[in-house]
Amino acid sequence: LFRSLVARGAPLTLLLLCGPALMVVMQLLFLHDAGAGVYFAACVALGLSDGIMWSLGPLLVSRAFGLTSGGRIFGLIVLAAASFTLFVLLGVEPAVFNSHVQPGMSECLE
Repeated sequence: LFRSLVARGAPLTLLLLCGPALMVVMQLLFLHDAGAGVYFAACVALGLSDGIMWSLGPLLVSRAFGLTSGGRIFGLIVLAAASFTLFVLLGVEPAVFNSHVQPGMSECLE
């Protein structure tokens, strides 16, 4: 869908900026606790944002760096994103959880 918009002449960078903008919309919707409809809209915004970033990211990298090295550079970007995610999930999140557990308890109740 998004690549076809670029093929029809829509500016790639403008479409790519919609990804983070939709992510902000999603987070604002999650802050507004108004029931299942708002959560559904937030999930739709998250899906659109993720779709924009994953479909237009490789296209932008290949246009910026050429087809010969675009795949390698995008692979390094994906590897860096996965490494950062593992760092957050295995390092930061347990540290925050353990700092909020009360002495003598095994669960965080805050």
